[in-house]
Amino acid sequence: MRREIVFRESTVGHPAFSPDGELIAAATSFRGDRAIVRIIRLRTKREVQTMETHGSGISALTFTPDGKQIVAGMTDTPIVIGNLHSSD
Repeated sequence: MRREIVFRESTVGHPAFSPDGELIAAATSFRGDRAIVRIIRLRTKREVQTMETHGSGISALTFTPDGKQIVAGMTDTPIVIGNLHSSD
């Protein structure tokens, strides 16, 4: 099955799927010294959360095995770990 997810920005990088396959996260844009991660629920194709990181470049994204956090590998700062909201 093929699904198309449309992000607001034209540049999308480092997509990562949650362990349960319900979410996709991607680095989508940068605001000065902050990078933006958008998290989309695949079933509804709706954004469920946006996270801003300190540091201007994301080099990797992954979810923790329990799916409760997302980890961003940064090019110019330490690794960033963010909590995911539990609701849709």
